[in-house]
Amino acid sequence: MRFDALPLHETTLAALEAMGFEETTPVQEETLPVLLEGRDVVAQAQTGTGKTAAFGIPLVEAARDGRRGIVLTPTRELAKQVQRELQSIAHGSPVDVVCLIGGASFPDQVRALKRHPDAILVATPGRVVDHLQKETLDLSGMAALVLDEADEMLSMGFADELDAIVETLPEQRQTMLFTATLPPAIEKLAKRALRDPATIRARGGQDKGAAATVEQCFALVRFHDRPDAVRRLLLSEDPKAALLFCKTRGRVEDLAEALRDVGAEALHGGMGQPMRDAVMKRFRDGRTRLLVATDVAARGLDVEDVELVLHDEPATDVETYIHRVGRTGRAGREGRSVLLLGPGGMRKLAPIQRATGRLQKIEVPTDADLAGLRRDRLVAELVGLEETGPSAQGVLDKAMATGLDARDVALRALELLAASQAEPEDEDAGGEPDEDATAALALKVGLMDNVRPGDLVGMLANEGGLRGDQVGRIDLLPRMSVVEIPARELPRIIGALERTKVRGQWVRPREAEDWRFKAQPR
Repeated sequence: MRFDALPLHETTLAALEAMGFEETTPVQEETLPVLLEGRDVVAQAQTGTGKTAAFGIPLVEAARDGRRGIVLTPTRELAKQVQRELQSIAHGSPVDVVCLIGGASFPDQVRALKRHPDAILVATPGRVVDHLQKETLDLSGMAALVLDEADEMLSMGFADELDAIVETLPEQRQTMLFTATLPPAIEKLAKRALRDPATIRARGGQDKGAAATVEQCFALVRFHDRPDAVRRLLLSEDPKAALLFCKTRGRVEDLAEALRDVGAEALHGGMGQPMRDAVMKRFRDGRTRLLVATDVAARGLDVEDVELVLHDEPATDVETYIHRVGRTGRAGREGRSVLLLGPGGMRKLAPIQRATGRLQKIEVPTDADLAGLRRDRLVAELVGLEETGPSAQGVLDKAMATGLDARDVALRALELLAASQAEPEDEDAGGEPDEDATAALALKVGLMDNVRPGDLVGMLANEGGLRGDQVGRIDLLPRMSVVEIPARELPRIIGALERTKVRGQWVRPREAEDWRFKAQPR
């Protein structure tokens, strides 16, 4: 069904066209007519099916007529993703969208609520309760409530917060509940929060299955061999972007550190919001190829180029596994998922296969496999080169006239092509940064390690050779610190601190791109 077949404002249709939306996805086709009539809906749909637009379009349409709504999501990242999509749908209209999440400035949110009293709200449950308790948020005028990824909100322990929010909202409202699964807890929530809802199961897949476009595999890899296995799989698969899921924050940090040589970055809830935003931006922009993340931190991740999902170990439950796999194969694209299991981990595979179908066993590529892949790719590129005209033929004729045979010429050509594939040197490398330019140096030590600013200044002076007046602002966080230093000194300092400890902890130095300091200048 085309969007212009629906009773939508012209501005909304123009915004959807600008977003590249022409025809509805199955979940949109089934939910939009019902939601535009004002009915409550329980919709079961996997990630990547277009569910944000399914509830976002009715929200924007209602807001145009003065009926504002609120969207609740389980994580900050998902809230920000939903906000961006709603802003795109509302482009060209007077509809505003305000995001209320933890980790962001509370006073700034209060000011945003005052400046945009009629805005659609996108929020995490905990932050909404904070505003309600401080009486900085009034939900009495809300005409619509959206519970996005409701099953995940319940599994994260937000049941009490959801009940408190629902109690505060007007009884006469439209409620939309979107969920990937329909466990008994969701059915109970639907009975409490919705009135005579239409229940919709989006077409296009099993109720508890992963996307049909995702090839699901597993490989047997010992725990201590995981970093090497990930490197080999990345070389073999050569994805535009890849996700590696881990169960704990500590494991995320360890693997991200072990895989720094392939450009890995960590993402977990223990990081400050500015750093999480910066990591997500680099991943979306294609500057980070491998993101190592916890399940919760990656809930709001919506990057179409994710072609490979890796699992350091099985998820705690099948639903979480499905959500992981749903990060790839989005919007009909092909993807691949590889679950890493220990030699005795086959028993953990059974519940996943019962729910999603058989997983194919693969072997981690050997050195010989990778050499063959590189050779095949090189030959494929050589075969695919455009003809260069008579000059190429002339070079061949001259080479053979010197006594070389065709095999020698081919070998020389392949050697030249292989050399051209080497990483090009940065023409700007060696250029000195501006004298006054500063950079943010991230260190893997923080308040929980009893680190004080004086410890960091002393380390930078003793180990890094900086003067005290060259050390600028210092942000101390629970598990990390960020220090402002001269940009021209950053590469040298990172090298100097590679084997340095503070209060018994390795500092693990790296650049913190896009970091915005909270501390006052020293």
